[in-house]
Amino acid sequence: MDLTRVALIGTIVVVSYYLLLQFSGLETTLENKNPTEEKTIQYNASVDSERSLSELPISPQSAPLEPLSSDPVEQSPGSFWLAGNDLVDLVIDKESGAIVQAQLKEIFTELGGDESVKILGYEGQDSYYANSGFYNSSGFINPKFYEQKIVETEDGQTQFIYLGESNNYLLKKIITSKRGKYFFEVEDFISAKSPEAEGVSSYSRITRFGGVVSSGSFNYSHQGPVFSTEKEKFQKFDFDDLGEEVFLEESSAGWFGVLQPYFMSAWVPDQTKRHTYQGKEAQKGTTLQKGVILTAAGQKTALNNGSFASKSTFFVGPRLTNQLKEVQEDLRLVVDYGFLWWIAQPMYLVMEWFHGFFNNWGMAIIFLTLVTKAILWPLTANQYRSMGEMRRLAPQLEVLKAKYPNPEDRTKMSQEMMALYKKEGVNPLSSCLPLLLQMPFFIAVYWVLMESVELRHAPFYGWIVDLTARDPYFVLAIINGLLMWYTQKLTPTPPSNDPVQANMMKFMPVIFALLFAFFPAGFVLYFTVNTAVTIIQQLWYTNSPSKSK
Repeated sequence: MDLTRVALIGTIVVVSYYLLLQFSGLETTLENKNPTEEKTIQYNASVDSERSLSELPISPQSAPLEPLSSDPVEQSPGSFWLAGNDLVDLVIDKESGAIVQAQLKEIFTELGGDESVKILGYEGQDSYYANSGFYNSSGFINPKFYEQKIVETEDGQTQFIYLGESNNYLLKKIITSKRGKYFFEVEDFISAKSPEAEGVSSYSRITRFGGVVSSGSFNYSHQGPVFSTEKEKFQKFDFDDLGEEVFLEESSAGWFGVLQPYFMSAWVPDQTKRHTYQGKEAQKGTTLQKGVILTAAGQKTALNNGSFASKSTFFVGPRLTNQLKEVQEDLRLVVDYGFLWWIAQPMYLVMEWFHGFFNNWGMAIIFLTLVTKAILWPLTANQYRSMGEMRRLAPQLEVLKAKYPNPEDRTKMSQEMMALYKKEGVNPLSSCLPLLLQMPFFIAVYWVLMESVELRHAPFYGWIVDLTARDPYFVLAIINGLLMWYTQKLTPTPPSNDPVQANMMKFMPVIFALLFAFFPAGFVLYFTVNTAVTIIQQLWYTNSPSKSK
């Protein structure tokens, strides 16, 4: 196998990988409407009212769960309170205490648009909401909040305090927000009004209907439920996975949530207490609309005419690593760079450092490329040395090609070529190693672009206004194609009697230009700069008297 064939195979493999990622993501987008991008919201229901025992969290020793069986009860649009901070607006349902909407104030669905991203929403069939509180053997306890208080603390935090009453219980919820944060500390309090009040268990919960996708093996960014427990720090599920088997684990430390590209919602229960983590498929009433219910349930506590408190943290917003780690160390794992995370994470850190210097992610990508090329320079120099040896043998290889002009003589020609390489001490494949080593870096850059919300809608200069979207005028793709063509002119290739292979290599710059026209501009920028630096290195090495032969 010669250098040309190795380069061709490697190129096809990488391009095929990217195409599978892109088209599986496109298929998901076309087949499923994202409920977080609705322009309007109409509140017409009380969330989690009249809930049955079939919805209650269970212990691992209990019987299997049944689907959600109760429909929401009609409620007037005014039965909600507002909470939040400078980044997020929250809407709280008075009846159940659920967070029925989370709107991000400073992040928009489209570049230059005025519609902000909505993570949670309760709109008809596609509902997505979060709740925390208590339940007993009769069902979930609706707090029926009747009063809201807003308190500004001395350390700059804002507390939203809700007071409620339900049968034999008095309830209170405190949502504490901090400026500049996408997470909220949630405290739920319950006290017994009489000695006859039954003991309770705490819970935190996410319910999502709609947005169910059939995830492919190359889906560009995971969408679906995730859990973290002592058993496994990061467990991903597709929405339809929980319809086949209920997730059920006990753990002291852990969290759960729902992921979508760049954003998420998650509950992190009290890490000092043991909880039962549970995920299952649910069906809304008698309709065919299916969804998932994710729950963390605490152990039952007897009130004995006393009170009980439960603490948890709710995260809703972009998957920013620094804020995720601030909530819980393992929560950062939701920024999932795939199987090449050990390459992608350092690459992102390098980009982040350069971004702090240039305040431009495009410049960060360029300098990341320079750093990568510098690290690979020893291997690249060996590649050029091998190419120089191949250039020295070019006349003898042409003689062999003329000696065996017929395709049926290809085996004999290859045998004599290998004998010549052995005699001259030349390894034609030694120049392939740098090419192969660059493949994981290309894939890792793609995942960094797809998983790092910091790059979403990030501009470069001029016509490139979003590095995670395609170049609108295909300029980078054309430049990259021209650079690839020039690289071919500089690179000596062994003679080949395979006309198909030779023609494919000639058309590779055109093929790449066409394919990269639809790739994220940030990735094409990395690939283009990488090719340009390769040309500069090759010209310098070839024209250096002490290096070239």
